Amino acid sequence: MTVNARFMRFHDPKEAAKGRITLHLGPAQTVYGDWPSPVLIVSDGAYGVGGFPGDPRIPDELEDWYAEHVIAWSKHAHPATTLWFWNTEIDWATVHPLLARNGWEYVQTIFWNKGIAHIAGNVNGDTIRRMPTVTEVCVFYWRRLTFTTPNGPMSACQWLRTEWQRTGMPLYRANEACGVKNAATR
Repeated sequence: MTVNARFMRFHDPKEAAKGRITLHLGPAQTVYGDWPSPVLIVSDGAYGVGGFPGDPRIPDELEDWYAEHVIAWSKHAHPATTLWFWNTEIDWATVHPLLARNGWEYVQTIFWNKGIAHIAGNVNGDTIRRMPTVTEVCVFYWRRLTFTTPNGPMSACQWLRTEWQRTGMPLYRANEACGVKNAATR
């Protein structure tokens, strides 16, 4: 499936400050391979409301729609990459498991109430037959920081604890190393 999505890439912060960007009008997945590791990904794609050709009409189809994109984002992201995922409440909830499986860690959800003016401006012969979407969510994710070890992937906390234990020092000595009284204040 091809998706006509606008893809904008800032070459680097200095170039972005000068307004030098790349704007790609076409299927976003055709340029993912050329991405440098992004610092920020903003997704305002399919909402599962049939809002554009190719947008599924029901939420159940969204995980398949986003799969290729999420895999590419995850492949090219680095540990500091953040994702801002715009959608409706139910549609985001449908895609969340896919994001989590691909290493994206949920941080927070921001609700946008578009208000009654949005309804008036978006009602026509096709949309009057259903309730209009008057809220959207913007869900903030970051990459789950993991380390590859001989024992498999580990969270940063697990890795640090394992490395400390590998030194042979008792864990209470971590308090001294951190300059704190006990683990509760560490």
